[in-house]
Amino acid sequence: MRICRKVCFILFITMCFIGIKDGFAFTATSHWNSDTEGGWSCINRTRSGTFPDTHYSAEATSGTPDLSNALKITFPSGWGDAGEPAHCWNVFGSQEEEMYVQYYFKYSSGYQFHGTDNKQTYYWQGTGSVGNFYISVNGSRKINMITQTYATNRHTPNASYNPTISAGQWYKLSARFKMNTPGVLDGICQIWIDDQLVLNHNDIGYRSSTQAGIGFREMTITPVFGGTGGSVKAATDYQWYDYVIISTERPGSFPKSSNPNPPININIK
Repeated sequence: MRICRKVCFILFITMCFIGIKDGFAFTATSHWNSDTEGGWSCINRTRSGTFPDTHYSAEATSGTPDLSNALKITFPSGWGDAGEPAHCWNVFGSQEEEMYVQYYFKYSSGYQFHGTDNKQTYYWQGTGSVGNFYISVNGSRKINMITQTYATNRHTPNASYNPTISAGQWYKLSARFKMNTPGVLDGICQIWIDDQLVLNHNDIGYRSSTQAGIGFREMTITPVFGGTGGSVKAATDYQWYDYVIISTERPGSFPKSSNPNPPININIK
């Protein structure tokens, strides 16, 4: 009994020091069988009172990755740039230093891509309008990550794999984000497409020297057609999203090619 108590005490102290999280990690998974699954909420957008129809739904589509419905976002014919037809969000229980995201996306066949940006998902930090960043397919149909924080910048592919995103095809996107030291450009952004590394940046400025207390707090699916230029959708288009995972710990289906954390060995005799 004494040995058992001693071993249990050592385990407890060890877990405290190495920061093991048991029941405190945030993870939300949605297969989009409904538009509220996994803690998500969605609202419709209009343009000055026009386009009143609902622009989001959970529907079946060909090739969906997890054999279920997927989230369908509709861009009506005549929809202009700099606005999203629907907005879906998931708020974390707390502000986080590190975040893992995974989702599948598809543009409908014949999709009209904007010449500057085709925004997919946004990530918000702090409370209120402290700052955000987003993942986008740019005018060249390459995956980009753009910070709208104290260090605003466009981060482009810098790995050997640099795919052109095509319409009518499903892609798996995985991303890891880690907060920077306040005021230091040492934050991390890693993005994989179909488990192959595309972006691998360690010079991101998410927060300034006066924002030490802020962290990642929310993910939104906010597909925006462009942002400038006055482009208009010539025909109705669709974006699809499926099997969305947000987590503060690396999901089991996440790519294994990123640099691992240093190993921790516990040897109790």
